[in-house]
Amino acid sequence: MGENHVPWSDAKYKMIDSGATCSSDKTSILYDSTKWTPSSDVLKGCLANNDRPWIATTFTESASGKEIVVVGSHFSHTAGCEQLLKAPIAKLGGGKDGSKGVVFMADTNNDRAYETSKLANNMGLGDIGDLQKSDSFKSCCSDSGMPYQYDRIISTIGSQGTTSYPYGNKGMESLPAWFPDTDYRDEMHLPVVLTVQNA
Repeated sequence: MGENHVPWSDAKYKMIDSGATCSSDKTSILYDSTKWTPSSDVLKGCLANNDRPWIATTFTESASGKEIVVVGSHFSHTAGCEQLLKAPIAKLGGGKDGSKGVVFMADTNNDRAYETSKLANNMGLGDIGDLQKSDSFKSCCSDSGMPYQYDRIISTIGSQGTTSYPYGNKGMESLPAWFPDTDYRDEMHLPVVLTVQNA
């Protein structure tokens, strides 16, 4: 994304990424450094064959001192790979048996038929009825006409979760005007936001 399209300053928003851990792909977590401080303990790995990265770390909220575990990942197309995230989430103190809430964000590469409740249980987050999750929508990918509902957010903190779509949720119609690739080879996904109350 070009500089004209970035609505933040680097002084406020900072990024942690998985680096070149897995092949040529990487996953990043962008956070507001005026509200959150990351732990020095950043866990990273690959979900399949030196490919499909994940990253997890703990953040402390400046105002309250509350800690949460944040996980970002790019899944393989193999159902069940999320089970590999259960141990790192638990190691950081998250999950249904841990003391810290968890916010999980990923391109799951599994469509709507692979239920979010299954993802949550396989990662040790608990029953989906007790969690907040983003609504399913056709987010992937520009090179294939956006038929897939891959991108999801799950939160074990907060209540009354609401989903919003920075560019819209109408598939190809929602691609932003600045997206330059007219034949859509870049496989752009549409972003999704989950807002929770009383976190």
